[in-house]
Amino acid sequence: MPDGKEWDPSQGLVSDPLRVDARLGAWVGRGSEDQLLETLRAQQQMDDILPRVRDRFDAFVDVYWTDGGSVVGQFTDDVPKAAIELLSESGANVMTERVRFSRDELETFRADVVATLRDLGGGAKDAKWVVAVDPRGQRIVVTVASDGLKEGLLEDLPARSRAADIDVDVAKGDLFTDYATRGGAELTVGGAQSCTTGFTVFEGGTEGVATAGHCPNALGFRDPFAGVNHATTHQIGFIGNWGDFQWSTTTGGELDDFYHTNGGAIRDVSSVKNSFAVGNTLTMYGRGTTQEDQGDVEYTNVWIDGNAGRLVCLEQDIMGPGDSGGPVYVSGSAAGFIKGRVTIDGSGHLCLSQARYIDDAIGVSIQQ
Repeated sequence: MPDGKEWDPSQGLVSDPLRVDARLGAWVGRGSEDQLLETLRAQQQMDDILPRVRDRFDAFVDVYWTDGGSVVGQFTDDVPKAAIELLSESGANVMTERVRFSRDELETFRADVVATLRDLGGGAKDAKWVVAVDPRGQRIVVTVASDGLKEGLLEDLPARSRAADIDVDVAKGDLFTDYATRGGAELTVGGAQSCTTGFTVFEGGTEGVATAGHCPNALGFRDPFAGVNHATTHQIGFIGNWGDFQWSTTTGGELDDFYHTNGGAIRDVSSVKNSFAVGNTLTMYGRGTTQEDQGDVEYTNVWIDGNAGRLVCLEQDIMGPGDSGGPVYVSGSAAGFIKGRVTIDGSGHLCLSQARYIDDAIGVSIQQ
């Protein structure tokens, strides 16, 4: 497999994976292929630009993408011309807005809300709260399971966070659902389908495959396209502040590629996505629903009571059971692993664990 390319055996073609992502977006009605490709390229460029903007301009907060493919830069003070010029290197149309809070302040508010809710009681088998950072709206969005938790949060929140825009919604029923109850032609338990593999990983000289940490540990690996099965040995799993991950070694050899269509198209992993902005387009694949789909980032830092943190959640509620652990990507960049459905601000959102945190969680790196 050529580095950074895609191979489709059904057509015998080696393709640009970003073009393929744009074609999928056009097929599901997200816009024209050429316009989507232009936006995806600009978003890729922006991922490389953002660290430089943050280093140079103290007033810079974040960016978000509009439906038309423009990008909005958020600043807490007057916007330097040089900052606009740097953001414009992405090729996108750049607009700016002035906002109240910095990234550090939003993170302080988020941490205060989580700490207060934990002190009020949580961590039970059924999650009692979800906390999400809404960078575009400069809000902390909180979903709780009872009026008592809402009242306690608003009463006990530290004074430094009372100036924040904190929206609290009371929702009855399950606040999140992991997508691991059935399906998955890639990972099996006792021969029965369970979850989906995400990306191949390594620790030192040992290679393996990674998936979601909430998937069963006793997994077998089945390649539905090559028609082969491998035994697996569970290594370690983690569900907590860094996300939801596990990895296993197999009796096969691991390549830095992944399947992403029902036709067995293979894509090379060329990088790991290192930042997320509201409006980023992400593509994902799951063997439970046997579908590839796309969505847009809505929340960039989501925490679930007694479960995972640092999740990224989409605007859309897509995918389904058996897709847990499946790959989330932009072109050949590994973005994350499918987690499941989380209730935020009154509606369901697909959430993922960020691939860049897998080393912090379980000590392995994505193969590329």
